[in-house]
Amino acid sequence: MDASIALGFDSNPAQTRTGPDLAFTRYAVEASRSWSANAGQAFSLGGGGWYRDYEAANDAYRLNLLSEWSRESASGLGLWRLNLAGSAYRDALVPADERDEAGVGARYDHLISARYTLGLSVDVRQLDYLHPALPWAGRPGGASNSGSKHGETGRNRSSQMARHRDDTRLELGLDLTRHWSPDLSTRFALAYAENDSSVHLESYRRPGLSGSLRLEPSEDWQVEAAVSGSLTLYTKTPSHREREDRQFGLSLALRRRFAAPPGDGAEWQCRLTWLDSDSTLADYSFQQWVTECGLSWSLR
Repeated sequence: MDASIALGFDSNPAQTRTGPDLAFTRYAVEASRSWSANAGQAFSLGGGGWYRDYEAANDAYRLNLLSEWSRESASGLGLWRLNLAGSAYRDALVPADERDEAGVGARYDHLISARYTLGLSVDVRQLDYLHPALPWAGRPGGASNSGSKHGETGRNRSSQMARHRDDTRLELGLDLTRHWSPDLSTRFALAYAENDSSVHLESYRRPGLSGSLRLEPSEDWQVEAAVSGSLTLYTKTPSHREREDRQFGLSLALRRRFAAPPGDGAEWQCRLTWLDSDSTLADYSFQQWVTECGLSWSLR
């Protein structure tokens, strides 16, 4: 079982142009059980979730269930993974984002050489939103860890225009990891997402790319820096409301491991993230930075 607790501050948890800043406490727990089989096969079942306690009545939480089958291939150089997942997300700050999810995914990792690993992934997910809402009332792209209350006032004035929403989201990924030395590695990733929504204005295509660097100067310390960018193209908007969102993000994380009995582990970590989103519709542009520091531990 893995558990963590952290304190943090979010300058714009609602991801709005003039959103409130809120402090929070975050709790998380995960547990899983694995069974091995012949020919490099394994099966696992797991579950967990997190709870983010914001100031006032703005809390959010997510519960997850996951089953996964994995199998080695190419004489141990490749690894296939297939999974089925279900989630429930609740959000008092942005009720328009509350939803239940079900999905299926696949990933293949291949060790090209002693230094290079290539990964391919595909994920298809069904998102069933719980509350009627106006288009674009939730966070950009339906992200579950930050969000927007755009449209809340308009919904109160025009509740007859609010609609239930069901989305089908496809995500594809390609990544390449390079190990420069035992304590230094880099990762470059390309991503593509396509969302088909029953509320047409919520349909979009999103190409993106990211890069990260991980440094372990000693056995106990780890530093990771990352940069990412994406372009969200809303594909079913009227000509007078065409929308494109360009997002650019940076993150920096520092981790410190602590000595523990065999099979267990503890870690202190601190992370800073910054996100800039520039939309062709000015009301949907925003900036956000989040700091979070805490402890995590494993019990085996």
